[in-house]
Amino acid sequence: TKPWGTGHAVLVAADLIHEPFAAINADDFYGPTSYRLLHEFLVHTPDAAVANYAMVGFRLANTLSEAGSVSRGVCRCDETGHLQHIEEITKLGKDSAGARYTDEAGESRTLPGDTLVSMNMWGFHTSFFAHLRDGFAIFLARNGQDPRSEYYLPTAVNDLVNAGRARVRVLSTPEAWCGVTYQQDRLQVINYLRGLVENGTYPSKLSP
Repeated sequence: TKPWGTGHAVLVAADLIHEPFAAINADDFYGPTSYRLLHEFLVHTPDAAVANYAMVGFRLANTLSEAGSVSRGVCRCDETGHLQHIEEITKLGKDSAGARYTDEAGESRTLPGDTLVSMNMWGFHTSFFAHLRDGFAIFLARNGQDPRSEYYLPTAVNDLVNAGRARVRVLSTPEAWCGVTYQQDRLQVINYLRGLVENGTYPSKLSP
């Protein structure tokens, strides 16, 4: 009666995709540099026994809303720039140091503005579909009776990384993420995209 989250959304496209691909949120703006980084990785990094995937990481300061708090997937990487874990942190609010939030113990914490976060912009090879099928079967066995449950892409990726079955390169982008979290964000988004058209980054119409 309803989709089972972002992992399910990618899995249902498996029969139509036969090449490296990107997975994004359809209602988010990621910027041209982010796509170039992902394209270069997928073209020049072949798949292997331990799968090679990628995620575009945004600077936290470039993803915050002036209108209120947000949730972000904070990335922990190793010394080679590969993802070790994504931690979902909720109620992140803009702060002079970057962002502030309250942890589970009720303590106030800050994160630097240059902290890399996931905005759900992924690059995969087709080997990912087999991993998704396995993970989705486990998900349904545990949660199939709850129609509100969702099989999230970050969860699927975390499981693969923890099992040593995939390496995920975090590609840092200078672009500002743009989306509407609050109604008040709408005008800011409109003005930002209009500015990109005016400076020639994008045409006024993307299709003929």
